[in-house]
Amino acid sequence: MESRFTPALAMGTVLAASAMIAPTAFAQALSRSQARSTSATAFAQAPGLPPSQQIDADAAFDFNSYFGDSQANATAFGVAVNAAGRQESSFLPTVLTAVGRATVNVTGPIITRGTGAASSRLAYTFVLPRSTAVTLIGSLSFEGVPTEGRFALSGPGGTVLSVDYFTGGPGGNKPLSLSTTLPAGTYSISMNAVIDSTSVSAEAEYLFNLVLSSPAIVIDWFTVDGGGVTQITGGGLTLGGTIGQHDASALNGSPQFGVTGGFWSAFEIFCPADFNRDSQVDFFDYLDFAQAFATEEPSADFNDDGQVDFFDYLDFAAAFDSGC
Repeated sequence: MESRFTPALAMGTVLAASAMIAPTAFAQALSRSQARSTSATAFAQAPGLPPSQQIDADAAFDFNSYFGDSQANATAFGVAVNAAGRQESSFLPTVLTAVGRATVNVTGPIITRGTGAASSRLAYTFVLPRSTAVTLIGSLSFEGVPTEGRFALSGPGGTVLSVDYFTGGPGGNKPLSLSTTLPAGTYSISMNAVIDSTSVSAEAEYLFNLVLSSPAIVIDWFTVDGGGVTQITGGGLTLGGTIGQHDASALNGSPQFGVTGGFWSAFEIFCPADFNRDSQVDFFDYLDFAQAFATEEPSADFNDDGQVDFFDYLDFAAAFDSGC
């Protein structure tokens, strides 16, 4: 792709410039394998009476968006056991996102036996064909004592990030945060919220968003001698420059190419994925949308259906993945 700026340069003029160019090839995760499931079991039995038991389970069979909802309920002589395992997850080429929860609620007299178990599990293997910038935000949260609550990201060099129920002391809220550049290779994500058989109420929940982007190519200076346009070519990109344009605003030519520098009239390009309307689609748009979504602000109703729900999240993630 080529971007040219027509110069009006005198002989012998020296041009010093700075530009940040997005590579023509988008970063993306190439799916290799997945295993996503939810389960729930509830059991209740009063002395001398037959037991009440219910089991429910669900699993994803492909890489499409997954909505798992397993629920089980049992009652006996005043005891009620409610167990549930839930998950909503999506694997797009540049955005990986998941929300999952396992809960067990047990109420009633202790003379009656009541136990429950629940799980929400996710495992995903993908390939990064080139060096890729990644940003992760999310959390693990717990009430009671889950059997397992863990997030792990691993790659060619071993563990990239691992956070579990016991990190920094058991229980509570564990933040997930990562901003780095990963080399090309095969990576795996696992995230589990599991409550084994318990006679007391417990809850484990997880949330994560992993956004992939291409590291920027930075050209911090070049010169134009003798007037005219001097082109810099490399990595499939060609850049031409002019003199005296240090105070210009940014121009985004397409989702694959952007250049900062030059004089242009003020304008605005509307793009659905540009959530914060700063004329560029970047991770700040994703963060701003995630915050609006978490607090159910009206602006998070991305599909304009009158309510803020996970479909808005999926629609925004798809728009963010497509760019502008």
